[in-house]
Amino acid sequence: MQGAIAYLKGRGFKPEKIGLFGHSMGAAIGLMAMGRNQDLKAMVADLAYANLEQELEYAFSANTGGILPSFCLPGMLVVASLLQGIDVNQVRPEEAVKGSTSAADPRR
Repeated sequence: MQGAIAYLKGRGFKPEKIGLFGHSMGAAIGLMAMGRNQDLKAMVADLAYANLEQELEYAFSANTGGILPSFCLPGMLVVASLLQGIDVNQVRPEEAVKGSTSAADPRR
């Protein structure tokens, strides 16, 4: 996301004219980018999750049809962390967006 924003700025787009639209995971990524990049001034987030760990818990239970017991998920997350360096506890759009200076304000 940061690379795309840098590319647009490098092509002469003014930061205040750059916005994001995201759906589901794209919305979550966009919200995290809003918290990290003060140049972003607008975002449409459709069906973003607030917390990746909670989203994975829901998706795991909804999509496995009971084939895998829910107690398998924590072990799978540990393996993902060890093999890929992924810490799902750090993927929290609900927290990241708090760093944005472009919080929703109907007076703007």
